Amino acid sequence: MESYAWWTEGQKLFAEEVEDFAALSVLCGMFINGSNSGLLAVATISYPPLIRGSGIGRTYAVAKVGAMLAPAVGGFLLSRNWNVGQICSSNALVGLFVAALLLILQGRARRQAAVSAARSDAHVGAAAG
Repeated sequence: MESYAWWTEGQKLFAEEVEDFAALSVLCGMFINGSNSGLLAVATISYPPLIRGSGIGRTYAVAKVGAMLAPAVGGFLLSRNWNVGQICSSNALVGLFVAALLLILQGRARRQAAVSAARSDAHVGAAAG
């Protein structure tokens, strides 16, 4: 029985690693799918109704191109002797840059909505008077 002790300990360790990996995979999948849903929501409110279908289609096209290029860029960086930490750090910087751009776009959209609302209120007031 002693000769198999290392085997059972190894199985326990592997099972714990697999459980951790599965939990992280589920968590990452939730964030990835959530970002796709968020992309659709942002695209929906970003385009005027007349071009909304084309705008959303183009948004998804750009996202798909990014999804195709990402593994190639990762492989290229690994071939240039980047370690995983450097690649993840650069991805985090890109994510922060995109988040900053989204905040800028959100402020711009709010200002445009306020201007449009003011114009429509002025137009309604002029037509009523």
